[in-house]
Amino acid sequence: MLFFWGIFSKKKCIHDLRHTTATDLINKGLNIHSISKRLGHFNIGTTMEVYGHYLEVVD
Repeated sequence: MLFFWGIFSKKKCIHDLRHTTATDLINKGLNIHSISKRLGHFNIGTTMEVYGHYLEVVD
């Protein structure tokens, strides 16, 4: 995963890895509530606002 992340990102920051991890978990079918908790979001609305469009792609 880190090798793949490094190929496409010229300027790397920790949030790039965070987003990559979140989208990978969505693609693997992990429950959005579990992803939200893992990311430390206070509520699922935050997770849906940031990553909701990825859920639509997976469907």
